[in-house]
Amino acid sequence: MKHIFQYEGKKALIDGYGKKELIDPGVYTWFGAPPDAMLPLYIRAVRADKWYYNACSIRKNSHEFSIEFPRTGTFSYKQNDKSYTLKPGEIFFVRKQMDNYIRCESNFAEKFAVLLSGILLDSILKTLRLDQTDAIPLLNPAPVLNIFETLFGLSKNMEQENFRAANAECYKLLLELSAQTGILTQPPDLREALQYINQNLTRNLKLLELCHYTGYSSATLTRKFQRSYNKSPMEFFLEQKLEKAKELLSQHTYSVKEVAGLLNYSSPQYFSSQFSQHFGVPPSDVLKKKI
Repeated sequence: MKHIFQYEGKKALIDGYGKKELIDPGVYTWFGAPPDAMLPLYIRAVRADKWYYNACSIRKNSHEFSIEFPRTGTFSYKQNDKSYTLKPGEIFFVRKQMDNYIRCESNFAEKFAVLLSGILLDSILKTLRLDQTDAIPLLNPAPVLNIFETLFGLSKNMEQENFRAANAECYKLLLELSAQTGILTQPPDLREALQYINQNLTRNLKLLELCHYTGYSSATLTRKFQRSYNKSPMEFFLEQKLEKAKELLSQHTYSVKEVAGLLNYSSPQYFSSQFSQHFGVPPSDVLKKKI
């Protein structure tokens, strides 16, 4: 398997063992252990990539597993037949034995990535229910960012003690991501619906579409949401959409108008009205750090 990373018209070929034939600027890589290491979970690499418009990464039948964390800018991401648009505050997984394609959609973007391996990696992902989704909109990106920064600090010295500490941080990262999905505490019969809702917060999701995805009738799905959350599926979806809006505004990167557009509201005025009704304050107060 070859990982092809195209950067401003140049290409770096990275084979499955991390060997680079060309090194592009803006890519920092540290490999911790050989790929055949008999360890339960270990770090293979941590990267900080700088991307420009139309730069892309293509993997065919990847045998790598990586966690990708956009810092700035926008990425489009396709894994097998599913497509996503990813912005800061979201995590996506590059899965093993899958084809995937990542492309920079903004003039400039930055992304962290950590490559993991280990004989128990698949079992850990399954136990933490991180094998069920490609992308996670983070409710609180700060702890995830702190772990990545810790990994970069540890990578400056490749002593065995730092390697062990880095492996522990990787396990901590998986636990944090699992906790932020809330999937371990989600009602088992609603996990598919909740995952689909989280992946479609930038759209105007309809109840019939959600029913079709889960296989439940509208009456059954509504009953299950009322029982678990005391609200209908669409009430739950709209609340999650507004929580996502608050998260985007709190990054102080987007204006109220831009957030309304990103989340596909019909107008900034309607978005502001819905936001104010839900949180009791206008979205401009988030930008002014009043909430």
